Amino acid sequence: MFLFIAKRLINAPIMFLFSTLFAFMIIQAGPGNPAELQAFGNDRYGRQEVQRFIAEFGLDKPVVVQYLEWLGRAVTGNLGRSLESKRTVNETIGIPVTNSLILAASSLVLVFIIATFVGVYSAVYENSWFDRIISMISYIFLGLPSFFLAIIFITLILELGWRGWRILPIGGMTSDNFDSLSSFNQLIDIFWHMIAPMLCVALSQVAIYARLLRSQMIEFLADDFVRTAKAKGLPTRVIFFKHALRNALVPFVAGVGGLLPTLLGGAGLVETVFNWPGITNVMLSALQVKDFFLFTGLVSVSILILIVGNLIADILLAVVDPRIRYQ
Repeated sequence: MFLFIAKRLINAPIMFLFSTLFAFMIIQAGPGNPAELQAFGNDRYGRQEVQRFIAEFGLDKPVVVQYLEWLGRAVTGNLGRSLESKRTVNETIGIPVTNSLILAASSLVLVFIIATFVGVYSAVYENSWFDRIISMISYIFLGLPSFFLAIIFITLILELGWRGWRILPIGGMTSDNFDSLSSFNQLIDIFWHMIAPMLCVALSQVAIYARLLRSQMIEFLADDFVRTAKAKGLPTRVIFFKHALRNALVPFVAGVGGLLPTLLGGAGLVETVFNWPGITNVMLSALQVKDFFLFTGLVSVSILILIVGNLIADILLAVVDPRIRYQ
């Protein structure tokens, strides 16, 4: 296991290098100059100010040189300065990335809990009315984009609000009186605002993994080792959870590495609809003004999350399935 982890850590810088280089060059290849975009509509920006802006950020250098200079700073933890705000990228993306991670990680926990319960119950009671209803609902959620689901949620919340049932907020991350609340009540307030966007992000993935877990459970419940366990007189609970479920969870755990970045990306439009202060608005702003230092910084964070997520998934696989031995 140690050797495997070491190999993955060695491959991680290569993946980081090519991904950030690709992102850096793609955003620079688009039309427009960030210095001129900064000056557009601003009468105080003359040609001299534009030239000073270009020299300050080294925009007159070749793209490869700009990238290498950025990479030299990035390996020390400095992701550069935003072309638009002039603040460091670390400061600019710190809070939005944290907010998006809170939403994505909470959605991941929700996916695991709901998908496990629904998948196991549907497999145990195959072709029951519950299984048929869940199958129909799963297909509906699979076909609904997350942002459209968010609009449906807001419509339902508003409709209930007009009827006097204010159950959930429709936007933002905190209430107006957030600063006056105690620390515990502040956490409750954030969670209350997160429920609706968290459900929207999670439900489509719940549909996928519940169906996957159901099919795996049905397959393993009909396998020889389960029949042998039943013949030995083992309790049904032990057969379902220790033998069948543990094996059925292997595909789910294998997908955890890519699921967190998927949820993080899928939260994008949901964040916009619910006005959740995550990375989406920051990334859209960076693309609009060609702030490639800010954009590449966001890509860097996403790549690191993907690398760490895949590493955690591989370790969890070895825990869930003892047959897996990494060389």
